[in-house]
Amino acid sequence: MKFTAQDWDDVKKDKVEYTNTLNFKIIKKGSLHGVEISIGISKGDDRMAFLIRTKRELLPDQNFPDTKGLALVAERTNNDQDIYMVLVLNQDDQSELFIKLSNDIYENINKAKDEKELLKYYYSRVSAWTLFFTRARDGVMIGKRRIGFYAELQFIREKLIPKYGTDFVEHWTGPDRKDHDFEFGPWAVEVKASQGKKGHKISISNESQLDDQGLEDLYVYFYSIKEVTNLPSTIPAAVRDIREVLKVNDIALLEFDEKITKAGYTPIYEEKYEKWGYKIHEERMFKVEEDFPRLTAADLPNGVGSLKYKIELSACENFEIKQEERDQILELRMSKK
Repeated sequence: MKFTAQDWDDVKKDKVEYTNTLNFKIIKKGSLHGVEISIGISKGDDRMAFLIRTKRELLPDQNFPDTKGLALVAERTNNDQDIYMVLVLNQDDQSELFIKLSNDIYENINKAKDEKELLKYYYSRVSAWTLFFTRARDGVMIGKRRIGFYAELQFIREKLIPKYGTDFVEHWTGPDRKDHDFEFGPWAVEVKASQGKKGHKISISNESQLDDQGLEDLYVYFYSIKEVTNLPSTIPAAVRDIREVLKVNDIALLEFDEKITKAGYTPIYEEKYEKWGYKIHEERMFKVEEDFPRLTAADLPNGVGSLKYKIELSACENFEIKQEERDQILELRMSKK
């Protein structure tokens, strides 16, 4: 099944026979594991909607808070045992993106083995898309964020997948707004990147990022990266490589897709990203410990928080782990699951 603009336009212009609910005109497009899949138009203001209908006992009968661009609301049906969950577009200029969103949700719930799993997939994708709509501008990350995102993908491909396989997803915690990019119980890694070959500075986004309190070890893994047009080593290529590994594990693949969306990337814009390739000049690793140049919550006066600052990498040289020891330390650490 593939949704197109024509589907919603037909409902809007009454070109097809539709069903009325209290607030929507809808047409059923299919069914998966007993869950009806429909699209519709809101009455009065013609807002595009994507609907699923399932048992009331499985879904909360309540309205969800609106977010920028999207709203998720519950809608009554003609059967007291059932309920619609309706995803509604609140921005007229995002209709093309909403169509892609609807197709993305359907493609994901179509992988489900039963109704319970389908609902889990549904809410996961809705959550990710809601966050994406909140952050999206033109759908593409700014340059610094692209480089940082590519560095995280590179760390996943080179360091985590060989050791953890598809289980790496649970350790990638940055997109979930955790303190560190990668967390492994008693230890963690912050991945940083900068353009150029020298004079590097790394950006710290809050006072918790380099706080090792409660951890046995905290490391900074640094990539010197140059963004170059027309190189094959693009963000979409890296995402495809990782998704290829994850295709044997539907749950891990779903979690990965959710995390890259939370990070600000969605494959529907991959053509825009294809023009930027990445060349890694250098990799370095540092151990964050006493006297490391940093600011943490303990260093700040009362009332000060949400701190952002930069660190010159040259000031971290006394804490650098030599290249020949770098992989040995990571290998040792990752062996202690």
